[in-house]
Amino acid sequence: MKTLLLLLSLSAGCYQRDVANCAVSCATSSDCPDGLACTTTGRCATSETTTCGAPTDGGDPDGPPVTGTIHVVALDDRGLPAVGVRVIAMSSVDGSAIADTTTLADGTIDLDDVTGAADITVVVTNGSGSKLTTVRSVAPETTVTFGRRRNELPSVNRTVTFNTSSDAANYFIHTSCNPTPTQVFAQSGVATQSTTIQLDPTCANDFDIMIVFGTQAFQSFFQFAGHATGNVVFSGTYELFTQTDANFAELPADLVSVNNTSLTGALIFRSAEPATGPATFGILAGGPESATSLVNLPVTGSVGRELHLAVAQAGDEFERFQQIAERVPPQGNYNLAVEPNLLPWITSDPVVDLAGRAITWSQLAPGPEARTSGDLVATEINYTRGGLAFRWRIIAPPSAVTTTGTDARIALLDLPGDEVFEPRATDTLVGLQHLRIYGFTSTAGAQVSYAQVSPTADLAVSMAPFDRFKVTESFLTSGLGNVDLARMTVTLNKPN
Repeated sequence: MKTLLLLLSLSAGCYQRDVANCAVSCATSSDCPDGLACTTTGRCATSETTTCGAPTDGGDPDGPPVTGTIHVVALDDRGLPAVGVRVIAMSSVDGSAIADTTTLADGTIDLDDVTGAADITVVVTNGSGSKLTTVRSVAPETTVTFGRRRNELPSVNRTVTFNTSSDAANYFIHTSCNPTPTQVFAQSGVATQSTTIQLDPTCANDFDIMIVFGTQAFQSFFQFAGHATGNVVFSGTYELFTQTDANFAELPADLVSVNNTSLTGALIFRSAEPATGPATFGILAGGPESATSLVNLPVTGSVGRELHLAVAQAGDEFERFQQIAERVPPQGNYNLAVEPNLLPWITSDPVVDLAGRAITWSQLAPGPEARTSGDLVATEINYTRGGLAFRWRIIAPPSAVTTTGTDARIALLDLPGDEVFEPRATDTLVGLQHLRIYGFTSTAGAQVSYAQVSPTADLAVSMAPFDRFKVTESFLTSGLGNVDLARMTVTLNKPN
């Protein structure tokens, strides 16, 4: 599995002075007005240990709600400003209408004088239907972005010349400027080969590049050219990948089996680029409470590595599935306690009740040392009516999910008016209905609040059924303003 990364550079929150205690979202205390500190739940308060309650309620439950501007940014498929996109805002508290407007020439719109948290929905409509995305519980004085970062189609050519090896059947050229490596088939009897690669124009004059080949003996070799500014000529000899030892503790006893639990690693060229170097795969050995694995990756003095642990559990007729992704240094062993990073298992596909405007599913607690809830919930439904097709993606805080025993439920918003794109009881559900539960840990070891990750959630959440961590699912390299994420766990419904 190839792991791809993407930079997000949007602020997770900002502040205003003379505000009520617990009224403003924050990533660190530097985001807060003078005299206030950032709590572990991501709110500015009188001290770091102040209890503010839910960080997404728009203010201190015992104080006045915050009033301010919500800045909305809409981007198209290339990450360029999306003009004339409809923006609908509703109160998160009582569902009342706040605004119904469209984005300006720069793809933005300001929603002024919003009191308390708001549910923001962006709608893109064409002749074949509509796509909706809702980010719930957006606090005033926040920028929320819909769409993807700028990533224009590759259009700049570069020539790459490299030494050959008699052991190679093909070569893969990885760069920090293109999320997809270029494959080149080996030619026999030649000392060098050349090929043309296409790069994103925004980074084609400043990129890292690596060439990799594997052998029939399952060994991998690489050359790293470092920072390139144009055409590249590789020289020298290929180097063997180095080995990273991975050690896992606190493995839940009810995993399917340790040998069905897999580890994937990928080299990170640069934290600010949308691509990584080669990825490799390892199988865990040991158990039931601890296990080890080996991952072979090149060491190049890079920014680091990203490792993914896939954890599966058998239950009823459905296979439960989670992934833990973590940024680690370029060298050294990898150590992870598994159960403390697990989230509730999703034990059924989500069921959509269009008439009752709700999505329901079943979930189970992952263990006594695990987390009882995530930091963000994302769901997506697809439905048709006549010749029209609709997709609605919803990003919500864990407080939006109501649970009764093992049953969980999240409501579909009732948007103002009677819009064509709103789901109706007679609509036909199509394809897979996706559900994700996310949990985050900062590099400081603290849990990250919904208020810190939700402003860039639409940029970072991927709902493709089998692309677990594709280029759009990139919380780990987002930065999220002043929040530096170290680890992310995702629970997802896995299709049979």
